[in-house]
Amino acid sequence: MNKFIVVLTVAALSAPVLATSFPGEERPDPLSPVRAYTTYDWETDAEYEYTVDDSAATFRITVPEKEVEEVYDEADAKEAKLYSNFVDAAGGCDYWVLPSLELCGIRGKFFDDGMYAAIELELEKGTAELRGGKDAFLLRFAEVLNDKYKASLKPADSPYRSALVYVVAGLVLGSADGSVPDGLDVEPFILEEARAEAAAFVDEDPLRSKPIGFYTWRPELGRIFTRDRWLQRKFKSDDDDEFRVALALTDAVASYGDLRAQHEYVVNTYARLTNPLASETVGDYVSAVPAPAKALVNAAAFDAAKEALAGEGRTFALFPASRSKEVDLCNKLQGFPLLGGNLMDVLIEEIQAGRMTLKPDRSSGWYEYQQYALEALLTPDKLPEGKKLIMDERYRERLEEAFRSMLTQARETHIKSLDIAEAGAEPELEVYVSPEFNAEPIPTYYLRVARGYGFLRGVLETALGERLLKTYGLREEGAAADVLDAELAAIQELYYGLYLETCANIGLVPDLEAGEVEDPAGAARAAEAWLGDWKGDPLMSQDIRVIVPIGPTGDGRLDCWAVLGVRPINIVVSYEEKPVVSTDAPVELIVNYLSRDYSVLVPVFAEVILPTEEPLTRDEFRAVCDAYDNKDDIVEALESGAGGTGPSLGPGGTTKIIIIAAAALCLIVAVALVGFVIFLVLSRRKKRK
Repeated sequence: MNKFIVVLTVAALSAPVLATSFPGEERPDPLSPVRAYTTYDWETDAEYEYTVDDSAATFRITVPEKEVEEVYDEADAKEAKLYSNFVDAAGGCDYWVLPSLELCGIRGKFFDDGMYAAIELELEKGTAELRGGKDAFLLRFAEVLNDKYKASLKPADSPYRSALVYVVAGLVLGSADGSVPDGLDVEPFILEEARAEAAAFVDEDPLRSKPIGFYTWRPELGRIFTRDRWLQRKFKSDDDDEFRVALALTDAVASYGDLRAQHEYVVNTYARLTNPLASETVGDYVSAVPAPAKALVNAAAFDAAKEALAGEGRTFALFPASRSKEVDLCNKLQGFPLLGGNLMDVLIEEIQAGRMTLKPDRSSGWYEYQQYALEALLTPDKLPEGKKLIMDERYRERLEEAFRSMLTQARETHIKSLDIAEAGAEPELEVYVSPEFNAEPIPTYYLRVARGYGFLRGVLETALGERLLKTYGLREEGAAADVLDAELAAIQELYYGLYLETCANIGLVPDLEAGEVEDPAGAARAAEAWLGDWKGDPLMSQDIRVIVPIGPTGDGRLDCWAVLGVRPINIVVSYEEKPVVSTDAPVELIVNYLSRDYSVLVPVFAEVILPTEEPLTRDEFRAVCDAYDNKDDIVEALESGAGGTGPSLGPGGTTKIIIIAAAALCLIVAVALVGFVIFLVLSRRKKRK
């Protein structure tokens, strides 16, 4: 505050007119580009209004290059600190926070998830078009299939049997306890097979069966996810057995008008909520094969049905997943792994090159509308605002990054209903190996610290005896949570563990004395756990900045060592001699050895000469550090006496200023009085003469 007053006073005295702008009614008309401001003129003590009309303006948007110390290459620059949410991230900003595309988009994401979850639960409870919900539909469907299965000439070989097991498995997956509704009277072995298929789906296909996204919010949402993913199973039309099951499912749905209407309602709802369907379904099969039951018992009718519906890549699903343009693109490129880059890079390249558009059509679902909104971020020059905004390359890259993250957020909302890309040809076994460190690998340092604590224990046991078991350590905020004996054992174990961990990191055989560490594996695990969650250690969030005197310089000043704060630096670790990499797989192993980049948080040291011999307390020192953000400015402030380190400040610094100023004033008055007396005496002597 004192610094602000001084600056303001100097500015007021040195400038003939000082006008400061204060925002007035920002855009009085929210639809107008005109901004209104009020400014105050210090000289005339008057306020003036002015406006800014942005109608004819254009704007250049740039992203400044990262400032990197000369000793580091720009490629090694540390990435910005990451926060878990926008509110916390705002606290780390240097400037006013301009709400980003992602910030605004995430508000929609939160709504989207909640809305979609609510719709899932409403469909489960039932609507006017889906009486009793999806489970009631499946129960009625299973009853129809059960009747057709029992009426078959050869039930054991009937496709209705396989279809029945499939639908009953869906009921099992949708129930909380693996049971089926009481009204379903199926033979025990049917239920046993259905439960086995349901269990296998969960255990062997987690990619499709494991609930993710908002479906983990509630158990019922998780069951909906797993059951509906099961019911998205694709039956290949060019496989005779699978084609027959598809015909059996179609026949059971189409046999009853209410079932068909409810099925179409569910299918169409998801197609509009997410996207067009990735497989053919009951409606498509009925259109191509008006009598699916006949195709199951008549060879000629079966061949005619296959001719109409079969073909490479064509599939049937009871409740198909939805297509997406990213998956269509991936499948077009023969699946993973993609040659030439990852899927997101290829998708962006296709859109920017004009070979692909995300613009929805009449068949599109909501997901494509969301994607089309994001396409604007990749083609800003084609937008109406493109005439007003001049963007540098880094800002365009920033928009691309926004596209990546926001498309990911949107896809996650729809993940249950979206189809998954097909796997491509199995790649060669090519691996990438780089060094893997848990901590900076100077094992001897950690070992010596641990042994130092062992020495300390002997000292304390001698000094305190049994009181070591009852005395608590202290913290700035109060007593420690545990006694010194336990704390000492824990810290010694930690450093032994750090020694063992870093030895393992660099392939060094530990050199411990016999019995020196009671449980080496336990110590290593303790260190690994701490390293994995060091931010969770309350002590690690405490202020490390300290200053300690070395000695007076002989001219009234004080030589000190100081730790001014922490900054990140970057290191690169690579192999000189390569490690041995092997596999038991019957393949030729191709090993690529890579370097590894790490950021290391390092305290910043400085040796400073304080202008007085009075040392600073932690609080006084840290107050100076808080006033500046870099080493040079802090050192300059400490050595010049600014911020409380000069002869006028320190404990009671303000009082000292007043005392010194009063003393100086008294001295001036005294000198003036003496001079005046001398003047009078000389004047009288002159008159006498």
